[in-house]
Amino acid sequence: MVYSVNSSNSDKTVADNYLDKRDKKNNSSAPSSYKNVDKLAQQANRQANRRQQKQQLENSDPGKAPGKQIKSASISAENNVARLLVEQAMRQPESPAMILPGQAPIKFGHLLAHAAMWQKELLLSYKPGDRIVLLVLPGIELYSLLLAILASGMSVVFIDPSMGKLKMLRAIKRSKAKAIISYQRLLKYKIFVPDLWMIDCISIDQSPWSKLTPADDKQQPAIVPVAREFSALISWTSGTTGNPKGAIRQHLHLQAQHMALHNHWHEHPGEVVLSGMPVMALHFMVCGCCTLPPDIDLSNPQADAEKVVRQIREHRVRRIISFPALLERLAKTLEAQNTVIPGVAYIGIGGSPVSQKLCMRLEKVFPLARVEVVYGSTEAEPIAFVTASDWLSEFPSQGYLVGRPVSETLLAIVPTETQLKSGEQVLQASLGTNQLGEILVCGRHVLNGYLNDVKATAENKLFCDNGFCWHKTGDTGYLDARGRLWLTGREKQRVFSDGRMVDVYPIESEAENLPGIARAILVQQSARKYPLMVLESENKNIPQASISLLEQLLIRTGFADARVLVHPSIPMDSRHHSKVDRKAILQWSKTHPKR
Repeated sequence: MVYSVNSSNSDKTVADNYLDKRDKKNNSSAPSSYKNVDKLAQQANRQANRRQQKQQLENSDPGKAPGKQIKSASISAENNVARLLVEQAMRQPESPAMILPGQAPIKFGHLLAHAAMWQKELLLSYKPGDRIVLLVLPGIELYSLLLAILASGMSVVFIDPSMGKLKMLRAIKRSKAKAIISYQRLLKYKIFVPDLWMIDCISIDQSPWSKLTPADDKQQPAIVPVAREFSALISWTSGTTGNPKGAIRQHLHLQAQHMALHNHWHEHPGEVVLSGMPVMALHFMVCGCCTLPPDIDLSNPQADAEKVVRQIREHRVRRIISFPALLERLAKTLEAQNTVIPGVAYIGIGGSPVSQKLCMRLEKVFPLARVEVVYGSTEAEPIAFVTASDWLSEFPSQGYLVGRPVSETLLAIVPTETQLKSGEQVLQASLGTNQLGEILVCGRHVLNGYLNDVKATAENKLFCDNGFCWHKTGDTGYLDARGRLWLTGREKQRVFSDGRMVDVYPIESEAENLPGIARAILVQQSARKYPLMVLESENKNIPQASISLLEQLLIRTGFADARVLVHPSIPMDSRHHSKVDRKAILQWSKTHPKR
């Protein structure tokens, strides 16, 4: 069945061969505010039989072993996360949904009309449960296509371009996508890639789709009923090492994530938010906010944030949600101008460890803003928050303070050596106050698996009998006496010293607070090699006094044999330009002498 969100009638049609007696009973309670509106959507829905539903459920719940798939699924338009955005947009069709650099604001009504236009084209060839890869830049095309695909009961596949061509192709193949939507400059190479020959490649700039225009701004996409466990978004990332993993966000995860963020941030319709994260932009639009992508190329180390500063002033931005890389550029630009921006009320920093120096700089150039560190990951967002003022009050630090876990997250610290077999064992093995171990999280917004990747799911998930799962973050840390979470490192980035494995964040964070040191990274080739402390200076030269204090720190922490190197510009990840590429540092260190 397909329902529209603006109807007061209760007209309902049961799809042929789609629901058995169990599901008919569940669907009998479908909300009366929905009715069938689109013949193409109805036709696609009738084609969705029991076999397709089973396939969707199995793909949506990869963490469970064969035979343990969801036993019952209630199919309803209420479960479709796209409904939240459509309803919000219909309440404020004339309000701006986003503002692209150099363009007029895009209204919510215009976004809906574009989504309805794309949906009609999609339903001519694809059905609920199909996966569609989106390789489109942030803008009206990206977000209207995202809304159209979700509303149609299909799954959106995002692939991180920074993982490289081979890994991207591997991710596309493993996604078993029915189509790729992108630009002709990328899709024209399909003929040379056999893995793409059986996948529809749709160009939005040089194909019949590029000539489509909405009939009017009063249209909206129909909402296809889904089970809340159906896949909504599949995000392929690989970090700096390893094979790509497709993290599955089900409709229930996106709705739970939205509520967890909104319960903390309390956004108001009409607020302008600067953010370049597609999933976060979706959340803010559901809240009725206007999203503003930052006008900057973070891959260019020389690019300043002058254009972003103008965006913030011109559009009266109230909130900024971003990675440290952008906020560092913003702080540097405003410091060089010897000016401040008092109009910003909130800044959220996430994506990598956040130094006290950055928090201090942001509080100076945004004097009226509440600055917070947001701790989370692709698999669990959010986990915890901490204000910059709380973080700055801790000196010397014992790692990176990320604050108290949000109420929607159940968090446990377990010994890193413990081999747990099920989710029920997590709380039994959890450690007490100030005891260091691996961080595990559980909650409705915590993702429960990776697409077609039993190994990755088994390595990172512990399932409970009640259907929830614990996610192993790979981060190490502890809870202090005030219930606040401290990060002390990554389990796979520990270094060896005096017969023990040591977390690096407490040493790195203390070193970064020394004058003249922008970054400090402690790495090691292997347990048989001496550790390396790699520094990046703030102004080309590091004061000798800071070097002396650093040497004392290394001696005090058991790393008297560490070699100190100065890197001209410590390499960062190509995705967010905020996480240190430790593998690249080790490679670089082989050809450079110690200080």
